[in-house]
Amino acid sequence: MFAPKLVARGWSEELLATFRLGWPLVVAQLAGMALNATDVIMMGWLGPNELAAGSLATSMLFP
Repeated sequence: MFAPKLVARGWSEELLATFRLGWPLVVAQLAGMALNATDVIMMGWLGPNELAAGSLATSMLFP
């Protein structure tokens, strides 16, 4: 069995590695939020009852 090599890295390298792993998640989250905002804007154009119904359905679907 081989022992794993321990590499001493600075905090800036760790931060860069974390950003490299995390940026796709950030982009996906922002895209989902933009989609929800677009839905709310379009429901608002339909009328107040439609906006209320859509908001209620969205809150049940995505708690």
